[in-house]
Amino acid sequence: MRTLALSLALLTACNPLPSEVTYYEHVQPVVQEHCVRCHQADGLGVGDFTDPTTVVAMASRIEARTTAGTMPLPVADPECRDYVGSEHMTLESRDLKLISKWVEQGASLGDAAAAVNFVSETPKLEDADLVLTIPPYTPTFADAANPGNEYRCFALDPERDEDFFATALHPMIDAESIVHHIVIGVVPRDGVAREAFEPGGVDCIYDDMGAVENMMAAWAPGSKPQVFEEGAGIRVGTDEVLMMQMHYYDSKPDQGIPVDESGYALKTVSAVETELEVLTLGSVNFRIPANDPAYTHEDIMRAPRDLRIHGVFPHMHVLGSAYELTVDEQKDGCLVAGDIYDFDNQLTYLFTEPMDVKAEETLRWSCTWNNSTSNPDLIADPPQETFYGERTDEEMCFFFTLVEVE
Repeated sequence: MRTLALSLALLTACNPLPSEVTYYEHVQPVVQEHCVRCHQADGLGVGDFTDPTTVVAMASRIEARTTAGTMPLPVADPECRDYVGSEHMTLESRDLKLISKWVEQGASLGDAAAAVNFVSETPKLEDADLVLTIPPYTPTFADAANPGNEYRCFALDPERDEDFFATALHPMIDAESIVHHIVIGVVPRDGVAREAFEPGGVDCIYDDMGAVENMMAAWAPGSKPQVFEEGAGIRVGTDEVLMMQMHYYDSKPDQGIPVDESGYALKTVSAVETELEVLTLGSVNFRIPANDPAYTHEDIMRAPRDLRIHGVFPHMHVLGSAYELTVDEQKDGCLVAGDIYDFDNQLTYLFTEPMDVKAEETLRWSCTWNNSTSNPDLIADPPQETFYGERTDEEMCFFFTLVEVE
């Protein structure tokens, strides 16, 4: 990281800032490159940054957030292992100085002739050929043992006559205010309870429907459409269905409970060169002390076979602050790492180059949580001892790894 910082400093020295900074000529390219993936119409961020008047109106706020390092939202460190789109995820020192100078000079728009057309990044999967949605469902949040949380499974039948492969997928979130996360798995049709096919679905807090055990993908706030590399996909057989586990969280109990009709959109093909599956790594035996600002739990597992890993989705809840997954025996064995974790920006990191791990090599992971009053997202105040669990006020430490099928 020190070498990278020095290189950036030299680059800035060789490429000084212009004497007059304007939006259209200088700032718009930075916004296009790093901001509009979230800040666009129907995007995850506040404000549509494809509209220059919006960017000007929010200029001081943008400068404050980027200077503080809270925008763009935290992501995995590409210096650990590079991933698709990493160049859009962080701002270089020169970009930060450019924004600050623009704001200091009055946030001028400049000459509109210098403007470029924005290429908006849709938060939804385009050109899906298979769309499956759950029947209209209103959570009851009636489980006294899990107040404010509900876990419901719905069996979604693709109704295909032949096996197929999903090459891209992304959920369509309907009732955003109550959807905490979604897990979708590929499970044998014969083993699914009849109730899971019915409009109300079935309670599945302990994953007795197999969505997590046979996981295909997961969604959490911030997730983008997952598009696999050319020629790769996950198999769904004619004797299988997609099990969609919904985790609902009643974050605003005084505002009523909306009806939900979330679903999943997929791109499919009949054959692929590389078949993928999800291998779950994680811990369930941790105890996070109250008032600890940086409690870390570490765990290991021997690789069950030779693995070619194409990507990783790290997952914690709101106490999460840092994470790392490495291979002990390899010199460049870092798979994914981040010294800041943001529950609202959870991504699946698809590597630019797959990583090979030999059978019996040591996969080592760690999760760090901030369970102190310095955490602005703290749920229990004063802080309470916290354990593993699916509830929003419990915690997780998972690394869902995308690997090739043998």
